[in-house]
Amino acid sequence: MLNTKTISFPKAGHNELIKIEDNSFWFNHRNKIIETIIKKHPIDGDFADIGGGNGYQLMKVAELNKSNKNILIEPSKQGCANAKKRKVKEVFNMTFEDFDFNLYNIKGIGLFDVLEHIDNDKEFLSKLLYKLKKGARIYITVPAHNFLWSEIDTHGGHFRRHNKKSLKKLMEGLNVEIEYFSYFFSYLLPISLLVRAIPYRIFKKKETKKLMEEEKTHHSPNNFILKVFSFFEKTEIKKLKNSTVKLGASCFIVIKKK
Repeated sequence: MLNTKTISFPKAGHNELIKIEDNSFWFNHRNKIIETIIKKHPIDGDFADIGGGNGYQLMKVAELNKSNKNILIEPSKQGCANAKKRKVKEVFNMTFEDFDFNLYNIKGIGLFDVLEHIDNDKEFLSKLLYKLKKGARIYITVPAHNFLWSEIDTHGGHFRRHNKKSLKKLMEGLNVEIEYFSYFFSYLLPISLLVRAIPYRIFKKKETKKLMEEEKTHHSPNNFILKVFSFFEKTEIKKLKNSTVKLGASCFIVIKKK
């Protein structure tokens, strides 16, 4: 049974994230990626963002799915309170197992950087799919490549990072069709390796306070770096509109219930 005790996430994590999200190039670009992929593989009904935290990405999805309900299902009271401050209308403080799917015509599910926090992710997906209607799509983002593992993964309560092979294996035996796969944050792969992963293997662990101060800086760099990142982001979005990206620091997979 999934509950808040079996979800690996920092106790104050949502309040830490809400200080970062609005001014973060990372969260902003991930939202643009989500928008791009959903336009290619549309939602045909109500949408539920499971483990959607403070509602940042749900606000973007709601812009694309205006004619339907857009629901946040979040086990953290902290996250739900923050989402309500952001004027998210449909907020449920619970796990998806306790949510009554019969109340809505849910044809789209968001798992945006959620699966890495679940130890038995296959069981999680199996139980979720059981509750969904045929044809429902699940949009999933996860951090990519174990060689990029760093202290931010440990602090964030991650069990794993994925790649194309591991995600395809995860979907084996589930009643789903893989509709789409791509990497993204291609420009962050070398940066993550040099700035996070390699130092993590060499130096001692940082205190949580210092780590989060560094994260705030990383998410809001100076204007010159933002302009450089913006160039790569626009290039990546253009590529994803027509194709896929072969390498990156994150993965995006869309699956559809058969």
